[in-house]
Amino acid sequence: QDCITSLKECFRNSNIEDEVKIVVVDDGSTDGTFEWLRTNHTDIAVVEGTGDYWWSGGINAGVKYAIENDSCNYILWWNNDIEPSNNYFTILFQQLSRLSTKVVLGSKILTKGSDIIWSMGGVFNPIDGRKYMYAMNEPDSEEYEKEFHADWFPGMGTLMSARLYEDIGFLNEEDFPQYHGDSDYTFRAKLAGYKLITIPTL
Repeated sequence: QDCITSLKECFRNSNIEDEVKIVVVDDGSTDGTFEWLRTNHTDIAVVEGTGDYWWSGGINAGVKYAIENDSCNYILWWNNDIEPSNNYFTILFQQLSRLSTKVVLGSKILTKGSDIIWSMGGVFNPIDGRKYMYAMNEPDSEEYEKEFHADWFPGMGTLMSARLYEDIGFLNEEDFPQYHGDSDYTFRAKLAGYKLITIPTL
């Protein structure tokens, strides 16, 4: 409920209510989520699952719905435990033109209530197979106000053109049902020639 409220408030602040559509994937919840959405937010599309989607399958189901039913141009991955800054979507819309080329955009994510960075995108070492998030647990500072070219992105605040799914397909929900589906998919995008750029003001 907090997630939907914060998103819609930001939409209103940025005057983009008519240009965005929220798609919620409710993978078999039993806490009344589906009923609450149907009662309070009839404008939100709800994709129902039976509990078998997990994270990657849920993202795939939501993206497929958005592409097939709304003919969307852009997809923004979002988790229900994050909140956008007040001007997040104003800045995001200013960046949309960059997606006309082979670019995926990521957000700088802070730990709630602090200036501690959780992620600015990830780095992958193909030699030893290790991956880690750039600037994780670092205090936000001038050093991290520059755009960062990442190897992969986490599954929140990640913006891409719908064309990406035509180019490389969907997330690998078989091998990465819950974890690493986001890093695998965005790294595949990089291997396909896309630039992964973190926007520090997002």
